[in-house]
Amino acid sequence: KSIKGIIIKEFKPDKNIFKLLDSCYPGNLKTFIDTLNTLSESTEDIFIFIMLARHMRNILITKTGEKIPKLMSWQISKLLNQAKYWKLENLINFYQGLHRIDVNSKTNGTPFSVKKSLDILACYYLK
Repeated sequence: KSIKGIIIKEFKPDKNIFKLLDSCYPGNLKTFIDTLNTLSESTEDIFIFIMLARHMRNILITKTGEKIPKLMSWQISKLLNQAKYWKLENLINFYQGLHRIDVNSKTNGTPFSVKKSLDILACYYLK
């Protein structure tokens, strides 16, 4: 689109990003890894990571009974449903793992890529 010399580009995330977010829970490792592999072929790993970290933060907030402003009731219902699959301690540990991936990717604290780090984290918590 063009408005008086200004170019506006529309960015629509791959629909698989939402499939990935919905598949992130214990007992669903194969679906999560398959979706992650498919998604990473067309989407930047850092975008995948940011979306996953945000989603898991929202699940954690919901699991602890806190309210998330500006979310629609259907979104809260989806988060509550997904939170049921997680023990609180494992959810906290998974989220802390995401934080470690974030820090390590910014400080060269790991030899692994963001995607490989997500693979490892998922194998530990989603098995």
